[in-house]
Amino acid sequence: MWVRSEYAGELAVLSTWLCGLVPWAVTWGAIRESTIYFFWFHAINLLFTPGIDLPGSRPVWVWGFLDFPIYNGETDATILWLAGTAVFAVAFALSVAYYADEERVQSMAVDPVRALGGLLTVSGLLLGGAYVLLVQNLPGTTIPVGLLLQLVLGVVLIQTERVERDDDHAPAG
Repeated sequence: MWVRSEYAGELAVLSTWLCGLVPWAVTWGAIRESTIYFFWFHAINLLFTPGIDLPGSRPVWVWGFLDFPIYNGETDATILWLAGTAVFAVAFALSVAYYADEERVQSMAVDPVRALGGLLTVSGLLLGGAYVLLVQNLPGTTIPVGLLLQLVLGVVLIQTERVERDDDHAPAG
């Protein structure tokens, strides 16, 4: 994908932040004739249970998922979710640094746009592994909304080629 040089950084930062705002998966299913919803964010799982009061229907941080009373506590899924979240945290920290001091981050030995793309892709692959395990063990329907978005944006950032505008090289007149 070709991006003007002055916008490549913005694309990388906004892509990372967007991935942090969208749940990487959404699950819904029926319990006691009511529909429940799980919203899987990087660091937290939100359970929404309209019309019923379930024990443990509180936000669950990724590291507390093994003790979640509604779910059996899939160790492998939790480890992959935690690893994906850790990689995403590195991407998010880099994106904040990039936003705060673009020139300094641009001077790194590694292209920060491609680095963010790589981090988003690795995080997405780890979360993809957690998704596969969740689909096998969690009742209901799970759709990997943000996971797909994160993988697509990660690949786009990895393949981004910076191009200069033609009028950047024109003599001032």
